Amino acid sequence: MISEAALHRCVKTKAVAAKQSTHLLDMGERANVEMHVLPFDEGLHESLSGSFALLGRVAVKGTF
Repeated sequence: MISEAALHRCVKTKAVAAKQSTHLLDMGERANVEMHVLPFDEGLHESLSGSFALLGRVAVKGTF
């Protein structure tokens, strides 16, 4: 989960910003990675007012 604000926030240099963007795009191509952007118009995410846990499950060979 990435806040849209984080994608607009200034970093030290344009080169650093480009490298970070490229890394996000590369990671997004992986089969085991899901990325979601929380748009500005959605307001604050619940994680900003407390803690939360991301749950998932690991696929075990032969179970699916």
